[in-house]
Amino acid sequence: MVIPQVEEDHYKLKIIGRSGIFDMGNDTHVEYLQTSLSIDQIEEISSVRKEFKRGELPFDLMMQREVDDERIKNELIPYLIENELSFFPPITVVILETASTTGDETKIKEKYPALNLESNYNDGNNIFEKRKFGNLFSIDILKEGTEKRRWFTKLTVGSNATLLAVDGQHRLIALQAILNKLSDIEQNIYKDLDKTLIDKIKGKNFDNLTIPITFIFIPQLHEGNEKQLSLVEAFRKIFVDINRNARKVNEMRNVLLDEQDLLSIFTRKVCGKIQEGNLEFDSISIDEIEWEKTKKENQLSNPLAITNILFLREMFSSWAGENFKISMNLARYSKELEVSDEYSYDSLDVEYFSYQQKNFVISKFEDNYTISFLKLINSLPHILKRSKIIEQIKFSLKDRLNSRDLTEMEFKLNSKIEEVLFFGEEKKVHLKDKQVKSLIDELLSDLVKYQKDNSLDIVRTRVFQEAYFNTLFKIYNNKVLLDEKSFENFSNFIYDNSQSKEYFDIWKIIFVNNKELLEKALKGRSGYSRSATILESFENLLYLFMIKIFKDRNIKISKHPEDYINSIKRNLLENSKFKYKKDVEKTSSGEKETKEKVELFEIEFDKTIDLFSSIEE
Repeated sequence: MVIPQVEEDHYKLKIIGRSGIFDMGNDTHVEYLQTSLSIDQIEEISSVRKEFKRGELPFDLMMQREVDDERIKNELIPYLIENELSFFPPITVVILETASTTGDETKIKEKYPALNLESNYNDGNNIFEKRKFGNLFSIDILKEGTEKRRWFTKLTVGSNATLLAVDGQHRLIALQAILNKLSDIEQNIYKDLDKTLIDKIKGKNFDNLTIPITFIFIPQLHEGNEKQLSLVEAFRKIFVDINRNARKVNEMRNVLLDEQDLLSIFTRKVCGKIQEGNLEFDSISIDEIEWEKTKKENQLSNPLAITNILFLREMFSSWAGENFKISMNLARYSKELEVSDEYSYDSLDVEYFSYQQKNFVISKFEDNYTISFLKLINSLPHILKRSKIIEQIKFSLKDRLNSRDLTEMEFKLNSKIEEVLFFGEEKKVHLKDKQVKSLIDELLSDLVKYQKDNSLDIVRTRVFQEAYFNTLFKIYNNKVLLDEKSFENFSNFIYDNSQSKEYFDIWKIIFVNNKELLEKALKGRSGYSRSATILESFENLLYLFMIKIFKDRNIKISKHPEDYINSIKRNLLENSKFKYKKDVEKTSSGEKETKEKVELFEIEFDKTIDLFSSIEE
């Protein structure tokens, strides 16, 4: 096909693509063209920073001018160059006309040039509907009879047009930096890329690279049309809407996606190891880790889950402390981690590192810490016994599905149950089926009873797990348990002792016998509490718990156990007060019942104090 005649001096791009109309029934709508550009054409697309000085933009668009060059250098460029397989979604580009004013300022013109429409333009081979907006740009859509064939649309962009990336400018700059298509000033920002990356860029052939682009324009906003909306207002609105309506990444999804946080990466590495299986020790399965939900991320909603990736990310945060380099003993690798003045060993942090430093640290974590953390996770109270029950549930369900005696309806029913329990909460729609819910309740009955009998509803809370791992690392960091032994030996010791009879016996005395008060304190005034007093109380209880279990290991405490217990009891009762008040209002015995309940809890705590009477100050 022959491209419509446009004088050579008047165009910068001629592109073929598929066009469309985003028309929601309003007088004004957006049209778009989906296409791709070659590496030579990509330099025609501009970032907002390149085209406009800070003071030239309306406030709503000033944020679009800001570019995170560090993210481009440390995330996007390494992603494109280091990965065997990489891809960027389309960059959204608007067509504008700009003009220089006195003082060398750049301004966006309020309207496109006047529209010239030719319904049946013949290029010598085919018929097109041709719309031309002066010498700024033209759109030619293939026609067959009266029908438009938008799958073949030609966009011709004049040399006086400005093509501005309104969504994806970080992706654009990353590509332009790699291809050396930035302006001299912008390219200078990226001259200090990691030498390894520079060498890899030089060794690559980009001849076959095409970049996906979506061009957008608003055909009604041209001279001669009475529309009051200007191009500046329209595209500002589009940019703001794109950013406002983009789905906010929740905490849990952030842990799954974040490549600029080492602790999130460590969390994923440990979960990946659990998913792989084939471990040389007993462990929970990936079905017991909740990793995808959008609401109430502080609580577990999957009945099989014992923890979630947020809880585990907090475990790593507790371990890392204020300086993760100390926790990982990275000082011995300081030379290898001294990459440049900007990325020195001293500047290295969990959220600040070069691509080279990142890969090195992750490698050391996988070699030296992954298994240790798996053992600490599996040391949570009763977690492995609970896991055995879940394993039986899975086998029972698979036996049902493999049974030749099942009717088609029974097979579908059990398939729905498997989806609910083992394939994520997006299948919860099945729970509206009363029969499905009833069978799930029946299938989980042993699990529910075991959890109730052993206070595992407490273990499944975020505050308990935060307190549990805080306590373990407090003991380890004080070197009062294993002295100078390695973290690996520490985790092995904790894991092995968590399966002992003494461990379960002491757990029962402290956490099962005091279950009602602990649960009431946890629920507090508004759902499961993560208040400082509750966290402190659980840390103190767990510290005493560890002292009793590891009594022969010389764990020192700063005050008598009775002082710990009284402080814990006071905090827990105080946090439960509002809940009791509600209970009192529902009974005729009033304050008497409240007093009796508190006295019962005090008796149980006195028994707990007796448990620690043998511990010396």
